[in-house]
Amino acid sequence: DALVATGNNTLTALNDGSDESIVGENAFDRAVRDLRSRHKWPFAETSATLAEVAAAEMKSQKYDKGYRLPADVLHVKSVYVGGYMTHDYEILGRIVCLDGGTAVITATYIAAPADADWHPQASEILTQFVEVGCLRGLNEDFAEATARERRAEQRLGETRTTVDQQNAPRPAFRSSIRDARLTRRV
Repeated sequence: DALVATGNNTLTALNDGSDESIVGENAFDRAVRDLRSRHKWPFAETSATLAEVAAAEMKSQKYDKGYRLPADVLHVKSVYVGGYMTHDYEILGRIVCLDGGTAVITATYIAAPADADWHPQASEILTQFVEVGCLRGLNEDFAEATARERRAEQRLGETRTTVDQQNAPRPAFRSSIRDARLTRRV
């Protein structure tokens, strides 16, 4: 879609070695990484039970236990000890360190979503960012690329607002006292 929108030749096969293939693939990979990391997309949210790591892997000076994060984690949203959210943990590398006792530790996180799972608006923004890469790399039209990049950024802001409305509203200020009242201490 991005190649057509920028007036370039379409691909007859992926990775065919053409300039369009090289520039398009590079722009696509960059845009996917960027969009995945810039927002906590609800369509990419999932949770998993974490497995405890050996004591030799623990690097924390503050906590006594560590739990390995899944390989597809991009951003940890929350950690639960025995079903209750905790704010008393640290992440060192791919390990969540905390004092968990014998409770089951789970994490809610943003994962790298499969291509089919992307929200339609996120897919459109992705295409627009790939267009920017094609305009810069193939057409060498930097002014148009900058204009389209601005439009994509604007659309990203609008889409984030819309997509985030699917979840319950979050308070602007997170009170530790309020959280303590809502969370059972383990």
